[in-house]
Amino acid sequence: ANDGCLPGSCAISDGWECAGEGAGTICTRLYWPIVSCGDRINIDDTIYKIMNDLDTTEISGSLCLRISANNVVLNGNGKTLRLVYAPSSVGTGIEIKEKSNITIKNLTILKFRAGIYIENSGNITIENLNSTDCTTILGNPGTCSAIEIRSSRNISIIGSHLYSNKAGILTDSGDIK
Repeated sequence: ANDGCLPGSCAISDGWECAGEGAGTICTRLYWPIVSCGDRINIDDTIYKIMNDLDTTEISGSLCLRISANNVVLNGNGKTLRLVYAPSSVGTGIEIKEKSNITIKNLTILKFRAGIYIENSGNITIENLNSTDCTTILGNPGTCSAIEIRSSRNISIIGSHLYSNKAGILTDSGDIK
């Protein structure tokens, strides 16, 4: 499926794989690149790949990435999501609400109040996540966590390191493996 890729213009670094030459070139989308906080993750049955470190300095309530599709793989590609110092921030690195069959892997998340926030979702796999130094509002230490899970089921956390957070995993209910 060419999906908008013109023969000769495909580049593997843009998530395309091409075969053939000239008018016979066939391009296939391997993944959708993520290059900044706020990029959309909204196509079902899709692989997304973070292409560079993502920093945000947004103030209270900031969100870097929202997964709003089902059957998604977010490959962090060894990159970092980081909340750059913002003393009033209660930001979230990645938010998943009412979704299923999501995999997040190979990622470092720093300084957010919630590194990954999961609500009313199921069949979520988090693999090779490093999360540290969550941030709370000055004067209101509250709870911050690497992963916050609300009313979700079948959550798998594999090969991850969650340290220097008030809570590694914060949950009100859920099925965590």
